[in-house]
Amino acid sequence: MNQIFLRAASAALAIATLAACDTKRTSVSGTDMDAPSVELSIAAINDSVDANSPMLVTVTAFDNLSLKQLVLSAGGNVLVDTTFTSATPRFTATFQVPLSGIMSGSQVEVRAVVADGAGNRSETASRTVVVYDRGSPVVTVLAPSGNTSFRAGDPATITVQATDSSGITRIGYQIIQIGSTGAVTVVQSDSSNVSGSPTSATRTFSTNISVNLAPGTYEIRGFARDVSSNGGLAAQTVVITVMDPFKPGLNFVSPSADSNVTVGSTILASVRLTDNVGLKRFSLVGISTSGDPDLGVVDTVIRYDSVFAPVNISNVPQQFRAGLTDTTIRRLLTPKFANDSVSGPLFLVARVTDIAGNDSVVVRKVNLVSGPSVRVLRPGVGAVAAPGKSVVVELRGTDRDGVRVLGYNVTGAFTLTRTAPTPGSVTDTLFFVDTLVVPAGVTSGTFTIVPFATDNLGQPGSGAGVVVSVQTVTGDTQGPLVTQTLNKRVEADDSVSIRAIDPSGVISIGFVMYRESDNSVILRDSILSNGNFTDLQQALPLNVPAQFVGQKVYVRSFAYDAGGRIGYSVASNVTNPQGTLSNARPDTALVVYGRTFQLPSGGLVGDIAVDTLRARAFLSNISFDRLEVWENSTQLFNSKKIAVGSDPWGMFIDNSGNELLVANSGGTNISRVQISGSTVASVNEVAGRRIKTPNAYVADIEASLDGAGVARFKVTIVDYSDRPQYIAQSVGGDIYYSTKPTPSAPDGTIRRYMTNTPVPDVQQIWQYGSYGADGHIVIINADSIGVRTGSVSGGTTDLLVVCDHQMNMGGSGFCATGVDPIALVDTLRTLYGADVVAVSQLNVQSLGLSDTTFVAASSDRRWIAFGEANTDSAGRVMMVKDPGSYFSPSIFVRDLINNASEQVFGVALNKNGSEAAVHGQESYFFEVEDLALHLRLQGKVNTFDQGAGIAFHPDNVGGLSASDARVAFIASANGTIEIVDSFHYTSRGTLPVRANLYGPIRVTKPFPGDNPAVVLKLFGLTAEGLIVIDIRATDILPLP
Repeated sequence: MNQIFLRAASAALAIATLAACDTKRTSVSGTDMDAPSVELSIAAINDSVDANSPMLVTVTAFDNLSLKQLVLSAGGNVLVDTTFTSATPRFTATFQVPLSGIMSGSQVEVRAVVADGAGNRSETASRTVVVYDRGSPVVTVLAPSGNTSFRAGDPATITVQATDSSGITRIGYQIIQIGSTGAVTVVQSDSSNVSGSPTSATRTFSTNISVNLAPGTYEIRGFARDVSSNGGLAAQTVVITVMDPFKPGLNFVSPSADSNVTVGSTILASVRLTDNVGLKRFSLVGISTSGDPDLGVVDTVIRYDSVFAPVNISNVPQQFRAGLTDTTIRRLLTPKFANDSVSGPLFLVARVTDIAGNDSVVVRKVNLVSGPSVRVLRPGVGAVAAPGKSVVVELRGTDRDGVRVLGYNVTGAFTLTRTAPTPGSVTDTLFFVDTLVVPAGVTSGTFTIVPFATDNLGQPGSGAGVVVSVQTVTGDTQGPLVTQTLNKRVEADDSVSIRAIDPSGVISIGFVMYRESDNSVILRDSILSNGNFTDLQQALPLNVPAQFVGQKVYVRSFAYDAGGRIGYSVASNVTNPQGTLSNARPDTALVVYGRTFQLPSGGLVGDIAVDTLRARAFLSNISFDRLEVWENSTQLFNSKKIAVGSDPWGMFIDNSGNELLVANSGGTNISRVQISGSTVASVNEVAGRRIKTPNAYVADIEASLDGAGVARFKVTIVDYSDRPQYIAQSVGGDIYYSTKPTPSAPDGTIRRYMTNTPVPDVQQIWQYGSYGADGHIVIINADSIGVRTGSVSGGTTDLLVVCDHQMNMGGSGFCATGVDPIALVDTLRTLYGADVVAVSQLNVQSLGLSDTTFVAASSDRRWIAFGEANTDSAGRVMMVKDPGSYFSPSIFVRDLINNASEQVFGVALNKNGSEAAVHGQESYFFEVEDLALHLRLQGKVNTFDQGAGIAFHPDNVGGLSASDARVAFIASANGTIEIVDSFHYTSRGTLPVRANLYGPIRVTKPFPGDNPAVVLKLFGLTAEGLIVIDIRATDILPLP
């Protein structure tokens, strides 16, 4: 029993007893046999009393004569022991007993004993009560005062006072923030114990406002705990304001200061961002300056557009996630101008803001140089090295003038310079693979690999560096960190790129391929390494068996380190190795049709021409003004490049099968390339046979009468582009080509070059034009047209002068003069054999064609079709028949299919020219009416509404074709080649491909040496290069 209780109860009972005593009474008979009675009651609820109020104890005793002695005890301890000195037959009293200082849950046993004068005794049954304490301490924050402002990190003195009837054992404070929903977050706190359990205590805390505290409004509240473990919070809080004085940190990881970057190349920038509270947003821009700051004239030019982190969504700026205080950001900067060639300093201006609005700006200067573009292919970002271990370094340098020097510098934890062997011949792309051994004495830190190169003109070039961290082998208990890269669509011979990082060294990497439909294992493959490489990256060929083409598979990669520990593939943002197969990250891919062959040096291809006699495919590389030659026998591009004219675009193998016609759209000429040689080494342009395409224009003549009734002529010369784009040759030998618009000549046209003549002329095809220009006469194919202006005062008429030469014979021209344009043209044609033409009411504007106008020929070359593409509205289709030199009028696709906005993405003719096909929003098939030169819509197929070319089966002769030949192939923009029946207009199969195609497609019969199961070969173009699909009979589905 608490001594405070004992002393208080004894004093209370003693005082009450003395006050109640009176004169003693004795027995008359002399013998008293009756024992006294005593009762005890406690004011309790369910035998429990509240420690925060006095406990009420009532004692009642009586005797037939007189009480002698009363003893009251609790917990075995005597509280009251008193003797009555006067006769007291009855005694009763109630006492208030304070319970302060008693711990909640304590049990108190109370009993009373009474004796009379004869020595008779009575005792009450014991009463046990439980003391409970429900009162919380009362807490007050005395300091600081309300509305005090602090900066993060500032010192602060916080004083808290607490009182409690049962005694204080702990006191403290909390800094809290109340959210919009009312949720309370404790951001900082402290407390201390209070000895002796006083009923009142005060404590002062000297602290600092946390530097990580976000700016804003906070509240300080006190708290305390009493001896019964009841807690109390301050009823009133103190409001304070916290400000963030610290700017965020921004450090460039790469590129290195004053490093060289090839002008026009991308820049991979890496920066580390830190903040005491929270990062908000990051931006990076590349600028150059010019002018003299001392003169106050400085111009700023943005060379690399701004990039952001987080990236904008729908042009709306975003913020980092709440609480982010340390991150590394990597962003790829792309030149604003694709043809940027200005070298000199470039300033990368990086800016980061935090949630308090503080910002930091760091400028990193690099040098734009005009030499080769260089890239570090290996190692990748996050590379790890170890003392005495090796890292594979792979570089690629490219330059149109050729790469002469390629190498890299190592800076940081150690320094080194390595250079590739000098190439024996001029090459526009050079690779360098090297093994970099980390010195045994380098046990920590980082080093940076920075590539450099020089072209054959001595101009330097550089690229972004890669930072490598050095780790020791000690304590390595986990398997390698493994990541993999697998495209969503893969060709059968594509690879999975596997990267394994382990300071102990990697001894093997591999993968397991599963079929998605039933999770069965298709194959497993791996390669061994010597364990010297801490960062090993290899591309392992998938070698998907042919029966799984068109199906989905998934891949899990793995690697072993030198300690025999295994690691499985994880996501690229995971930093801890995964040692459990079931937790490995799988990547799923669709196995697509075909095989893509990258161009040897890249570039943009305009067209494909397939030489079926020699099993070759020619590609016009617009970027490098040459032809690339792919050979079926090697399944590779030949190393020889065929030089032709500027910007070669369309191609067509001539009627002999031994010469390739190449439309050079960067000039006004057509190359003739001899392709009959048994090897590509003998393939060359025949320089003396290059066709020069002359300028062509039309004269729009408008006649009128002046006030005196005298004839006046207004002649408007309309010039067109003469640069050939797509090309074909008819069976009669004439060459037809479309021309490519230019800024100075924004309209293209269709031309005919008549080869089988002494001096071939080029004629402009005009028959597709529209009519309705009343009062206008258009003269076409004339050498010159002029007006001899008559005298107005003399009333003499204007005279037209039209000159032309004998068609296809060259020589000097002849002129006719008069007032009737049609009569003048008839004179030249009749008397001199000229090819000049006069057409009444022809609308000159209707002759202009957009970029691009496709050209297609039937396999028998009797029909040529032109399809106008890249239009804002409906495209047009034009037809030519040879022999006969019949030209169709313009046929608007909208008139054929009743769609005013139908565009043309590809046009095709079948083998005998009986059917034409147009790929627009759907694919449309037309019957060609021989005599009327008219197209009649026969059917359509709902193919994907964007895409590229269309081609018939080479044996398609219309509705009477064999079922397997009665098909066409359509390159759609949904990553497929669609096979459709050209008579029943239904799907006959789908060939998914790795990338969308662009431009024309070509379909041929198989080449000698192809797999017997191959029935057709399809050639197409993607951004990745040439795709060749070997089509098997099973790929063309039967009709349902």
